[in-house]
Amino acid sequence: MSPHRKQTIFIKRVILDEICIFRDLVMPEYQLIDKNENIAERDFFGFMCFRSGLKYINPNTMNRYLFIAMLFMVGCSDTPANAQIENTPITGQHFQGKVTVEASKEKAWNVIADANQLFGLLNYKYLSGTQKFSKAGDVSRLEDWGDEGTFVLTKAMTNSELRFGFEPDNGSYFCAQKWMISQNGDQTTINFELNYTESGPQTKESIINQANFYKDMLIKLKAVIEGS
Repeated sequence: MSPHRKQTIFIKRVILDEICIFRDLVMPEYQLIDKNENIAERDFFGFMCFRSGLKYINPNTMNRYLFIAMLFMVGCSDTPANAQIENTPITGQHFQGKVTVEASKEKAWNVIADANQLFGLLNYKYLSGTQKFSKAGDVSRLEDWGDEGTFVLTKAMTNSELRFGFEPDNGSYFCAQKWMISQNGDQTTINFELNYTESGPQTKESIINQANFYKDMLIKLKAVIEGS
C-alpha cells in the first residue's frame, strides 16, 4: 500500500471519529429521527435543528465540523491533482509611425475602415467576411504570407480610432493594429501601431525590411486618402 493511500485511510478514520462525536452531541441515544419529520432551520449558516428537543450546537463548534467535512471532500481524494502550468517566454516586434494628410478625418476613416483598401495597403489577400468595418466584432477572413486567418475589429470609435487583431488558423502568432485619427484644421494626422508575437527568430535585415514596408504603406495611405 502506498504512503499516500495509508495517509488517506488514516485521515478518513479520524474524520469518521469526529462525525460520531458530532452525532452524540446532536442526538441523545434514546431519540430517533423519522424521515418524515419537519426540518426547521435555526439560522442560515448555523446548525439545522432536526426536531424539537435536540441539543443546540454552538456556531463555533459547527464551523469546526464544516471545516473537517471540507477537508474530507477536498483534501482526501485518492487521486492526486494533475493540473500543470508551464511558462515559456516569447518575443515580439513593435512598429509605429504617423502620417499627415490634407483631408478630413472622415475621409481617413472611410479608407482605413474599408477592408479592400486597407488589405491592399497591407498586402493582405481578402477572402471573405466584412468589407466595411464599423463596430467591434466585425470579422473578415484573409491571407497573409500564405497563412489564412481571422481579422477582427476589436474597438471602433467612429472617425477617431480603429483596433484590429489577426490570428492565423495555425495559431503560431498574434498581430494587433491600432489606428488613431485626429484632425487639426484642414489636416488630419493618422497614428499607426502594430505589434505581433514572433513564431520564430528573425534577422536584423528582416526587421529593417518590415519597417520600410510600413513606412511605404503610410505614404501610399496618404495618397489614397487625398485622392478619394
